[in-house]
Amino acid sequence: MLPENVTLKYLVENRLLPNAEDYIRCIRLNCRQLGKGKGEYVVRLGRTGDGIAPNYRIEFPSDQAVCATSGELHNHFTGARWPADVDEFFSRDNVFNGRSHKEAVLGKAKESWSVETDDEASMMGLLQIFVEARKARK
Repeated sequence: MLPENVTLKYLVENRLLPNAEDYIRCIRLNCRQLGKGKGEYVVRLGRTGDGIAPNYRIEFPSDQAVCATSGELHNHFTGARWPADVDEFFSRDNVFNGRSHKEAVLGKAKESWSVETDDEASMMGLLQIFVEARKARK
């Protein structure tokens, strides 16, 4: 299991990602596609596994607002019980598979997530290191 404060920088510095540059570029692409019109974002890494291709979750400030789930509203107005797994099934967690970079069907509670996050600036800084390393080899 990865440390609770794992970041992309940690994965790169410890040489855990076989192709770190592509991995980070794919994360940024998903962030841009998912975040059109949402503004800033942060990426939180999954801690389970050995760090070769951890799943990741993209969070936007608007995602962090606390609001009632459809099940809670249903229960409030009807008094009936709403199946607990329905909201989890239909909610969009913005979780991506670290190997395929396709959206994964996971609940936020299904995986242990890092407490530290990466933002656009930190990812750009890491990518710049790869660009400079390629230039130095030429």
